[in-house]
Amino acid sequence: MTNYLSMLVFVLLLILGAAISVGVGQNNQALGMAIMAVWFLADLVVANGVRLAAQWERGVVFRLGKYHETRGPGLFLVIPIVDSVTLVDTRIRAMDIPSQQVITKDNVPVKINGVIYFRVDKVEDAIIKVQDYRYAISQYAQTALRDVIGQMSLDQLLSEREQIAKMIKKAVVDDTVG
Repeated sequence: MTNYLSMLVFVLLLILGAAISVGVGQNNQALGMAIMAVWFLADLVVANGVRLAAQWERGVVFRLGKYHETRGPGLFLVIPIVDSVTLVDTRIRAMDIPSQQVITKDNVPVKINGVIYFRVDKVEDAIIKVQDYRYAISQYAQTALRDVIGQMSLDQLLSEREQIAKMIKKAVVDDTVG
């Protein structure tokens, strides 16, 4: 069980099953125990099928390992054992670009770092096409930072910050979207 809602469904169904099996068990104790055992297993299966995605999350559903659909936000049902769900955060995230030692066009070594902001728009592509999309974006950003700074002189580096930011953004977007 993965969330409070599935736990609530489990408890409510368990109480209902206990009431039914106690009623049946008063007349036939063996039948009451059998009903409770079967009810408990069915309750586990049903409760594991209830999923909840927050407003900022989308669930990528795989049926027997193959992409089936994207669900969320909110309450949705899946088939336990057959379906697996990967939740993806779609909020804007900030990621630090660690300090990079770069040599400018005029052979001046500089140390530079940065921050990249990103948001996942196509959750299916982020999960299916890339093994770890956060790591991939980090690597794209570091590479773009080194490439852009390496094409500029020290004077350009000091005076054209907005232009550098636009060039890095374009390089990262070109590599990650599509």
